Amino acid sequence: MGKRSNALRFKLLLGAILGALVVWSVLWFVAATFVDRQIERAERGAYSGGALAECTRRSVTGFPFRIEVRCGEDTRIGNGTTTVTLGGLTVVAQVYNPSRLLAEIASPAQVATYGAAPVIAEWSLAHASARLNLKRHALDRLDAELLDVTFETLGGAAVDIGKVVANIRRNPDTPADLDIALRLDDLQPVEGGEPVHIAFRGRVGDGASLLAGSPDALMVSLLADGLPIVIDAATAESGGMKLAASGDVVLGADGRLNGEIDVAIAGYDNDVPYVERVAPEAGKTVTSVLNNVLSFAPETTIDERKARKVTFRIRDSQVVAGFVPLFTVPPLSLARR
Repeated sequence: MGKRSNALRFKLLLGAILGALVVWSVLWFVAATFVDRQIERAERGAYSGGALAECTRRSVTGFPFRIEVRCGEDTRIGNGTTTVTLGGLTVVAQVYNPSRLLAEIASPAQVATYGAAPVIAEWSLAHASARLNLKRHALDRLDAELLDVTFETLGGAAVDIGKVVANIRRNPDTPADLDIALRLDDLQPVEGGEPVHIAFRGRVGDGASLLAGSPDALMVSLLADGLPIVIDAATAESGGMKLAASGDVVLGADGRLNGEIDVAIAGYDNDVPYVERVAPEAGKTVTSVLNNVLSFAPETTIDERKARKVTFRIRDSQVVAGFVPLFTVPPLSLARR
């Protein structure tokens, strides 16, 4: 009797496991079919809206625990004036955690804009992760990293970047705002030049609506009170020279900027990077003028290095240092619907 009871339990357990596997398999294929149809619907929607979205040689795999969408070479996205052609795209989601997406983009990419020469980008690695807010149908956070990037125009010079790291997220304290962080390491705008390291961390008021693919709130804020842009920290370093900036600016409905930015400069007594490459005859003059101007600026520090601070005031896009007008930033052309 005991042996029959144990055998029955084993058979019931085995049947339950087989039943669960069948149910899971059916659910996975239903989810894969749903994803495939949604991609196809998105492609048709893009075409009907005058845009371009084409996932070539599309496949949906990853059974049993992942949904993995693969797009082949010559996958394209565009908006009518600009088309981006990719070497391939892979997007992965875990079935048990659909709110987290991982993506990898295959090199190269070509950006073709009407009236401009195509730009070709190549890299050794390009991947990203996204956290979705399924209730809001929006992104909460996007993190991306590119390694060994080269931008090149057909027949033009190449620009190399060792590493690019970008992070955007909904501000945790003010959910309507968008946090942006960007870092470029070993940027080489001119072949043989000193590497440049650039970092930016800031916030765009009412910018979080972009994460939902709806810029309406952003445009309403812009047209009503202007768009606030907070520069928490921005740095640029090359050779022995380093700049650090912070401040607040507002982009108005007329496309003009207003605000104030503090810029600290260290290592300005050495040669200014890239000046002699752009204008060889002006290198010593620029260094001399910069030393004379900064000698009257208040002292500060950057990473414990002695520096001088200059405050730039921006009024209707005209940049002024003290009482001296420097230059005017071209107004940003804003499309209105």
